[in-house]
Amino acid sequence: MNAPLLLTACIAAATLAFGFRNHRQLDAANTAYRQALQQAASRKNSPNLSEKPQRVRSLDRARSQRSNDPQILAAELIASMQGSDTPGNDRDRRQLMLDWQRRLSALKPSLLKEIIGEIETATGIGDETRRDLLHLLLQSLAENHPQTALELLSGNPPPLQGYRVADAVTLSLLRLMEMDPAAAIDWYRQHRSIVSGTDTDWEQVVTEDLLRGSSLIDPKVAFSLIKEFELSDAERSVGMIANATRTAAQRDAVLAAFREYLGTVSDPEQRGVLVREAVSALIMSARFEGLDRGLRWVETAGFTTDELEDHFSRSFPVLTSEETGKWLDWMVKNLSGKEATIQTIPQMVSDWAQGDYIAADKWLAATPEGPAKTAAAASYASALAPYHPDIAVRWLETLPPGNRPEHTIQSIHQAFLKSDSAAAAAFAAKYGIE
Repeated sequence: MNAPLLLTACIAAATLAFGFRNHRQLDAANTAYRQALQQAASRKNSPNLSEKPQRVRSLDRARSQRSNDPQILAAELIASMQGSDTPGNDRDRRQLMLDWQRRLSALKPSLLKEIIGEIETATGIGDETRRDLLHLLLQSLAENHPQTALELLSGNPPPLQGYRVADAVTLSLLRLMEMDPAAAIDWYRQHRSIVSGTDTDWEQVVTEDLLRGSSLIDPKVAFSLIKEFELSDAERSVGMIANATRTAAQRDAVLAAFREYLGTVSDPEQRGVLVREAVSALIMSARFEGLDRGLRWVETAGFTTDELEDHFSRSFPVLTSEETGKWLDWMVKNLSGKEATIQTIPQMVSDWAQGDYIAADKWLAATPEGPAKTAAAASYASALAPYHPDIAVRWLETLPPGNRPEHTIQSIHQAFLKSDSAAAAAFAAKYGIE
């Protein structure tokens, strides 16, 4: 994710967290703003405090963007956030967030730190609002100046706890990983205690977010973190890294890095577990690009036949009726293993018949002859026998005489007895049913 998108996400999250819980009346926002300006006036000239509240809320944007006074910027931020809490102004609030995104991202790290200090000591705002504003500023610092943010967090951090600190640590480290992975890892090794020691295991949350995020920056680094952070559940960690991918290029990079990481695992049983997890996660991730593109990627990704057979024989994804046909087509074309042919494909056809037997019927009719079609036809006939015996018998009779399941024959007969006595008698005579 590029920098603007990351910051947008941070600001959006901060907006939700704010909820603009305190000072719901607009005059309270003006009061807080004027108090902050009065603090600034004690050391330097300040704007005309006799201006009407409406004009205070409508400071000229160009002048504000030129301002480098941390007290004025802090005051504007307080007033903007509190003053936007009026009914029906969601669009204005979103625009406000975008405006502040641009402004904060353009500030020097030293100025952002000064604004943080001003918010810490500002009067006229509640504790929760103060924490939310500090969270917003710390996220901006982390996004644009990660090393400065980490120095602040490990030195003299603002009075924040829980998810706010975890967010800032995660974002700072991921941004630093883009420039200096070793420095990011070293910092976290030394300062993990910052996000530990609370009722919620924020250390685990941050560690897992780093696994996911680093997989999109440098997958080799992501896999190295399993050992570096002494993560006991390697299977889960591999799954998180692979699940983070969303594009073919990301999956290619993660798969290559995984093959390299696998060379460091000596236990054959553990290797098998990790391969199964990685292959499954990557194939399922491929579906985010659409089934057609996902399956095309699977064909070219370099999986072994055994890896594909193992995954597809165990996989029963939630698919639309159209997607089910495409999934089965791919399996029939690319897999020949007994488990997929005799068990998985027939089971999927049976399940499909419960929801859209007409589509399943058309798929069977168009499928080339072979072991997979024979097994699927038997399964389809069995699924339809109690409800559509006329269709079921048609597919039953495509099977070799010695391979027509007795339970399906009996089920078709019972269904005919309830709906068509003449058909039941004819069927009984043909199959020797007394």
